[in-house]
Amino acid sequence: MGVARDLLGERPTMEHVLLVLFVGTGIYMYVGAEEFASDAATFPQLLAGLTVTLGTLLLVRNYLPGPIRAFVAEPMQVLGEEDVDIPDGEESTDEDTTTEAAGGYTYDIDDPRGPAVTGALCVLYMVLTFAIGMLYATPIFVAAYAIWARMELPKAAALTLLSFLTAYAFYIFISGDIALGWYTGWRLPVL
Repeated sequence: MGVARDLLGERPTMEHVLLVLFVGTGIYMYVGAEEFASDAATFPQLLAGLTVTLGTLLLVRNYLPGPIRAFVAEPMQVLGEEDVDIPDGEESTDEDTTTEAAGGYTYDIDDPRGPAVTGALCVLYMVLTFAIGMLYATPIFVAAYAIWARMELPKAAALTLLSFLTAYAFYIFISGDIALGWYTGWRLPVL
């Protein structure tokens, strides 16, 4: 534990485990995309490279220079309130470990549920992608996360619709293969 603390510059948490999972998956996806034709490999490699870069930045955030660290480490909510005001008389302390999520879900930094559920949903997304195709798995994943995070219904619906429209744009403009899964026509390649 002391080595991990020295390496990270802070006490390791489940967030770090999830970030290592994302970085490892990104590396795997980057290398795996080299099997595609060069045009088809470009987008997955860009996303995998972005995942590895951003995950690594979050892992080493305590060693980054001031302005970059402020940008990387500053909490941000997607489709949430921009700033969270602390009522008068209450001041944030270093012992304050609760973070507000995009919905109503809050977690203690030592609570493994947040990263565990996110990791489980990512695994479910990969399984669904192989089973029914990325086109259909994407909105299911986003809706499941929005429900789990107790996101307000209009925001959850908008985010789920946006995820489907984004996947549909990939289907139209990049490759119709993202709609294929085991149950929707995809077959393992013959070795």
